Amino acid sequence: MAKGTRERIMDVALALFAESGSAATPVTAIEAAAGLSPGSGSFYRHFKDKAELLAAVVDREISRAVKDPAAQVGADPTAPPTEALARQLLSDLDYLRALEPLIAILLWERDRTPNSPTTSAA
Repeated sequence: MAKGTRERIMDVALALFAESGSAATPVTAIEAAAGLSPGSGSFYRHFKDKAELLAAVVDREISRAVKDPAAQVGADPTAPPTEALARQLLSDLDYLRALEPLIAILLWERDRTPNSPTTSAA
């Protein structure tokens, strides 16, 4: 059951972090959204802190982001090239839409990461 709870915490954290960033998301909100008693400390049975949770969520979502080669739209030799291109672009947009929560989190966290290119170049 612990794995189920851990995954549930990660699922709700993905949505909450994408909406507001990790800094603005209290652990009690994560617990409540995951069906745990807010303030009970249940969160800490699965993650040391929010930073560990954030890293786990990002790692999981990046591993899920690997594009499935089967998602490549098959070329129809009888279709006009513009139609084939339009089908491929729509498929690619669906793929990007699935990445939207991860992209939102990375945008929220970009200035909070000490080794990010935007902060280390300054």
